[in-house]
Order: sequence, then structure tokens, then C-alpha cells
Amino acid sequence: MIFGVWLVSASITLPPFCGWAKNVNTAGVCLISQDFSYTIYSTAVAFYIPMIVMLFMYYKIFKAARKSGAKHRFTDFSRRERLETVASEALRMQGLKVQHTPGVAEEYLANGDFIELLSMKSPNNV
Repeated sequence: MIFGVWLVSASITLPPFCGWAKNVNTAGVCLISQDFSYTIYSTAVAFYIPMIVMLFMYYKIFKAARKSGAKHRFTDFSRRERLETVASEALRMQGLKVQHTPGVAEEYLANGDFIELLSMKSPNNV
């Protein structure tokens, strides 16, 4: 794999030394080669092909993460009840009355915003 990376980078940098896409140096000004075929080749090998490979791999990672996330969603009601109890206790500890805000703990738990629920300011501390 490492050898392949070195081989690809050499295939981009060595052709100008071998006569393909020579740079023009006139009057002390170095001009970038305007050889169309070398420009297409070097940008494809150095940018477009790696970009396509990365996008494909990121798509596969995304699909695997989504599949893994769907598999790990909790359906255990006893665990959900424990989380609701913890959320209600967090509200109570901050001075918020749970009976005056029905469904707040459940709403935060359903959205997965546990950190936001625990970091809410109580009316006494505002």
C-alpha cells in the first residue's frame, strides 16, 4: 500500500523531468506548463480519483454506522424508566418542579438530549 502511494506520486512528478509537460522559463519568469493532457492526468490522479475513493469509503462508513446505530437502539422499557427517573431527579435537583413541566423529561429522553437536560438552569439560578 505504501509502495503504491509512492508509485502514484512518482507518476505525477516524474513526467515533466522526462520531457512531458516541460515548464517554460523565459526572461526570468517561470511559467507553469500549459500541456492540457498532463494537466488532466495530474489533476485526475492527484485529486479527482482520491476524492471519489474517499467519498465511496465515507459512504460505506456512513451505512455501517447507521446499521450499527439501528441495532443498538434501546428497547428495554426498564432502562427507559430508569433514564426517565434520572431525568426527573435532575429536574428536581435543579429546583424545577416535575409536575409543572409534564413531558419535559420524556421529550429530552426521546431526542437523546441528556446533556442538555442536565445542564438546564433552574429558575433560582438565573
